[in-house]
Amino acid sequence: MFRIARRISRQLAVAVEAEDLVSVFVVRLFTDPAKDAPRVRHFLGLASVAMRNEALNQLRRAKRALARHEAYEAQRQQLPPVDPAREVDYRERRQDLARLGALFLSIASECFNRLNERDRRILVAREVDGLSYDELADTLELPRPQVGMVLKRARQHLADAISHAFALSPERLARLDEMPPPVDDDPRGDPA
Repeated sequence: MFRIARRISRQLAVAVEAEDLVSVFVVRLFTDPAKDAPRVRHFLGLASVAMRNEALNQLRRAKRALARHEAYEAQRQQLPPVDPAREVDYRERRQDLARLGALFLSIASECFNRLNERDRRILVAREVDGLSYDELADTLELPRPQVGMVLKRARQHLADAISHAFALSPERLARLDEMPPPVDDDPRGDPA
């Protein structure tokens, strides 16, 4: 079988080792038995055909992978050069969004910490830990039908606290300009 595999590998000029062809054939022989298959009369002929097919399949896969790689490279080279003005605009927008995100997270964190213990516990158990309603009922020692209502109220309390915090604190928005800009790690400056 090894000689047959070596001959096939040489004939097709495939970068596949003969040992790999033999091992794939043996694995398929013992893991893919067909029911009511006819008895094999020429085992080496079957081995030769199976190993040749495997070598051809590997050759096809390699050609398809090369074609995909070449198509990707061609598409990548068609990208327009980066406009410096657009790059600066992108960095400024990114810094503004990072500042807004940090501001929102700090406000949301403050509002969450101001909630009562029961609301904090149920929100963490459901949203962070991913507990089901039955697990929440067991953990918080609540009746199962009451869990949904308690969770809904906790979410509403948090939403109300966040909207109230934004409505009453314009000075926090002024602090936005005082925050240091984040480090830009996008070398191309591509906004997408």
